[in-house]
Amino acid sequence: PAARIELATQVAAIVDALVAVPDLATNGRVAASLVRAARRARALGDLATSERAWRAARPCIESSMPDDHVACLSLLYGLANVLYELGDLDGSKELELAHLAVIQRTLADDDPLVLDSRFGLATTLFLLGELDRARALDDAVLEVWSTRLAPADRKLVAIRGNLALTCKAFGDIERALALEREIVDALETSAAPDSEDLARARHNLATTYIGL
Repeated sequence: PAARIELATQVAAIVDALVAVPDLATNGRVAASLVRAARRARALGDLATSERAWRAARPCIESSMPDDHVACLSLLYGLANVLYELGDLDGSKELELAHLAVIQRTLADDDPLVLDSRFGLATTLFLLGELDRARALDDAVLEVWSTRLAPADRKLVAIRGNLALTCKAFGDIERALALEREIVDALETSAAPDSEDLARARHNLATTYIGL
């Protein structure tokens, strides 16, 4: 829509002005404004402007705060997501690893933030073809989530789906089928009969059977 394009243009202009501030590298207020602009640009679909804003804010934030400060962690997470959406998987992986390394220093292995970070990293690793690492992370997260979340919880469905794909890539069709059956069974007891998620899960299971 025209209004959305106009808003994105305005945000891009704001980022241009903020990046031109002479003392950007030491100006915390400008860095904070860039972070807000980065989030707004991403929400508007302007990933290039979002990336530019995150990168411009990074020197100031990382030089003025410890790496476990929420601002530093938010920066790593936010920029990693933008790079992932832009298709820069290697860049996203580097930031996701850095984010995970920091939070693992102070949080337990089964902390929800650590689990979410590992799940995101596993998805990136899968797309990069690093299947062994992706499967190990997904297995570790699934072990915890399967005891905490309802069977049809979106996170649990997503990780079982991702793990099924990884298993198929390894040729472990039996385990892939078991994971996909669990998804279908869970959704059949909780989702509406015409649910898109349920239809997709049934399609995935049928496709795997056909491939046997």
